[in-house]
Amino acid sequence: MRLELSVGVSDEELVRQYQQSGIMLYAPRLEPFGLAPLEANACGTPVIALAQGGVRETVVDGENGQLVDSPEEMAVAIDRLMRRPDLARALGQRGAAMVRERWTLDAAAARLSGHLRDAVRARRVRS
Repeated sequence: MRLELSVGVSDEELVRQYQQSGIMLYAPRLEPFGLAPLEANACGTPVIALAQGGVRETVVDGENGQLVDSPEEMAVAIDRLMRRPDLARALGQRGAAMVRERWTLDAAAARLSGHLRDAVRARRVRS
């Protein structure tokens, strides 16, 4: 196993790196959405992420990756996926399917529109 850090890579290089990676580790603090895990999933790469902020919306534990609460849990999850390449592959495949189904621009816009309609209805009911 090798750790390689890259900065300022092109979109094409980023896609190549996601596609060649076995696992994406994502440990932001207070991330409001979690776009990077979706990028990795779109390339078929499973994600192990800290269960904080918007990451809990984009990473579904056991579906397209694993959510953890601590560095220790992250280490256990890494070990598990490295020992179970079949599981890592399945999470990555389900992640790619999830991105195609749920996170296209049209699908996200429809969800947002639905949330806005619900908020307007709720406000009318309270008024």
